[in-house]
Amino acid sequence: SLWEGEAQEQKAWSLLNSCRKALWEAELAGNVSLADLVASNEDIYRAEGMEWFLRYGEEKQPLDRDYDIVFRQYLINVYQRLQLPVPELLKVPLAGQVIAKPQMMGTVEVSPKIDGLTNEREWQQASVYQSLESKNPFQALLVGMDQKFLHIQIVLPQIVEKWYGSNKQLVIYLSDSNRLTVNANTRYLHNGRSLRLGYGLVSEILIDFNRIKKPGQYRARVSWAQGNGQWNTITLPVKLAVNKVVEIAIDRRIVKSGSEISFNVLAVEGRNYLGMLPEVGAAVLNIK
Repeated sequence: SLWEGEAQEQKAWSLLNSCRKALWEAELAGNVSLADLVASNEDIYRAEGMEWFLRYGEEKQPLDRDYDIVFRQYLINVYQRLQLPVPELLKVPLAGQVIAKPQMMGTVEVSPKIDGLTNEREWQQASVYQSLESKNPFQALLVGMDQKFLHIQIVLPQIVEKWYGSNKQLVIYLSDSNRLTVNANTRYLHNGRSLRLGYGLVSEILIDFNRIKKPGQYRARVSWAQGNGQWNTITLPVKLAVNKVVEIAIDRRIVKSGSEISFNVLAVEGRNYLGMLPEVGAAVLNIK
């Protein structure tokens, strides 16, 4: 059916229904003027017009980014008239995400030993994203997974030891196409403004070099998006090793089976953004 199925479309319907409910509750409580009620109903009618939903979903007509912007703006208008917080998911594109292509596409099936040492044989089937910018704090990002873990190897252009005990951090942000509770912004600033990655952020994995003094096994902090810019630290198995390179194995239970995930790895110092990989767009994997 043209009206069912894909994650994009399900998110659009969920956002539309939540907006309709917010307007209904405001009307019931007498918290909206007649003029704002009429204008908001008109915006909802426009948003629920079938042309929008014909365009969401991978098997349908390609969704122009402008259509996505206009659809979300209709719903944003309603929340603003009601003086209610705009849901985080409305602040990021539902479609048209930029997908980064790896310089080397692997079979992705890898099960390396997480020890922070470079072993080409262990990672030879991984996909490789390389930095093309001389000032980027990253050299390369290797990505693969097995039945239990998403594996990431981070290669820095300088000796990793130079980061030990510093205020520098590596942060991995992941999306999940089947989750609706997201944060739009990272916790970090780029050119003085909150940094967005172009997709809804579901989880955050933080590697804090201020706590790393020598090569070895360490813990990464895992946080879960609560919406409205709030994060909740959770307990989830994450293997982390720092030595010649940084290697991490993330339990695949962090995302739902059947999800498409997008992710980037950021380098930051304090709250300031230093760079990321992939440099343009996000790495994308399908979790079966």
